[in-house]
Parts: sequence; C-alpha cells; structure tokens
Amino acid sequence: MFPFLYQAPDGGVSLPSYGLLLMLAFVAGTTVGFFRLRRVGIHPDLLPGLVMIAVILGIFGARLLHFIGSEPKALLSNPLVLLKLNSGGMAVYGGVLAASFGCFFFAKKKGANPWKLSDALLPCFFLALAVGRLGCLSAGCCHGAIIENTSNWSSLTGDLLPGGQFVSLQSFPWIGTIYNEGIGVGRIWDVPVYPTQLWELLGALFLFGVLSWTWAKKRRFDGQIVAIGMVTYPLLRSSIEHFRGDTIRGVNHFGLLSTSQVVSLVVALCGLWVWRLQAPKGLEKEVPLTREADQIDEELFGEDL
Repeated sequence: MFPFLYQAPDGGVSLPSYGLLLMLAFVAGTTVGFFRLRRVGIHPDLLPGLVMIAVILGIFGARLLHFIGSEPKALLSNPLVLLKLNSGGMAVYGGVLAASFGCFFFAKKKGANPWKLSDALLPCFFLALAVGRLGCLSAGCCHGAIIENTSNWSSLTGDLLPGGQFVSLQSFPWIGTIYNEGIGVGRIWDVPVYPTQLWELLGALFLFGVLSWTWAKKRRFDGQIVAIGMVTYPLLRSSIEHFRGDTIRGVNHFGLLSTSQVVSLVVALCGLWVWRLQAPKGLEKEVPLTREADQIDEELFGEDL
C-alpha cells in the first residue's frame, strides 16, 4: 500500500514504512509496559534485559518456526541459514513464543514474579502487534487470498496510495485490498484480496483494550491475563488464517491446518492449563513502587488501564 515513506531516486537510501512502524510498535509496547510494571511493584530496570532477550530469542524463534513450517529441507541441510536474515522469512508466532519463554525465566531468575510480570506486559504485546500489522499492510506482506466473485468493486482510495488501493465490495468481506505489481513485497497482484492485516490489527487492538481492562479491574490471580490471552489470540489468529494468501505457509499439516493453526491449538491448550494451575494460588500482594507511577499511567492511558 505504502511501502516507503521516502524512496530515494537512483537506488539511494530509502525509508521503508515497515521498518519505521516496527520501531513504533516496539516503542509503544515498552512505554506502556514501563508504567505498568511499576504499578505491580516490579522495577522497570528489568526492561532492558527483557528487551534484549526478547529481540534475540524473538528473531531466532521466528526464523526457526518459519523454516520448520515452510522450508524444513533448507534448515536440515544448513542450520546456519537461521542466521542469514536476508534468506527466507519469519513466523511471528515462533518469535513470540521464544521471547516469552526467555523473558519468563529471566524474570524468575531476577526474583520478580514472572506471572505478575507477564500479566502486565501481555496487553502491551497486542498493542505492539497492532502497530506492526499496520507495517505489514503498508509493505504488502501477510495479505489475504484472492476474493472470489469480485467483478463489481469500486476503489475507495484511487491513486492516493502508491502501492495499491482499498476497494469496496458488494458482499463479504465488504472491503478488500489490491496491491500493484512490482511495489512492496506482496505475492498476489492487481486483484482484490482479503485485508487480513487490517483484521488482525483491529483484533489486536480489541484484545489490548479488553485485557488491559481485565488486568486493572477483574484480575483475581497471577497468570490470569496470560491464560486469557493464550486462549483468545489463537482463536483470532486461526480464524484469520483461513483467509491468508501466502504461498509458503505449510498448509498441509494433518491435511488441513497451517503451521500457525497447529501452533494456535497448542497455545490454547497451554492457556487452559495455565488457568487451572494458577487460579487456586490467587493474587500475590502488589505494592506500586511510587504513587507517581499510578498517576502517570492514569494520565496517559486512563484510570481503567
């Protein structure tokens, strides 16, 4: 749609929208997380270590799941391909899972309650995911499959966007996207496709709001937000997955499931296990580090967050 905020002529240095929005996603998530950790008595000095672990393990996990699901032969023949970031792709699910495990045990090693920390930070992940999917929409990746029976459609954005356009349809999904050939990283050109990036963006924002409200008002035990997130996000992701149009998604697992849907099933079952494990333990006492932390959080995000 809008792959570059600035594209230099003659192959000069350009400013890709995707990279900038990923940076914005990181800043948004860590900023909200900074204040929320203070509210539950966890010093935000842990954040630099958490961020470093999340970045390193996140990249590794995303690369690993991509090759396991889409290019296993390439991985088996040369495991070092994981380090060649310009070869192959990344699977977000793998990055999230690897980063989550690493941060969980890092927090435990540092003496912080890992479940309390995870509850505070998980909604921040969904905020970052929403901004990141906006980057996918701009770049043209993670798009949907071709929408059938779309002979009657009209443009909503015309030539406003250099990489494509939003279009209006007379039936579901009502709004689609078209990517122009040769611009961005899309794989399906010049025909309406399902706006799966937009759907996940809206779903992630909804989860951010609901989990933030639950964290502030309805939390009854440490690990509750994690358990809810582990069940609800797989439902969202698996539903959207049916409409994805990527050509290397490993859609033949068990004859009908994609890699992400298989992972979603496992994650959801683990979420139910977390609920059963943590619910009887209740909520450990929380003492905000300073009253100022509460006031700043309320001013920025509202008293319910």
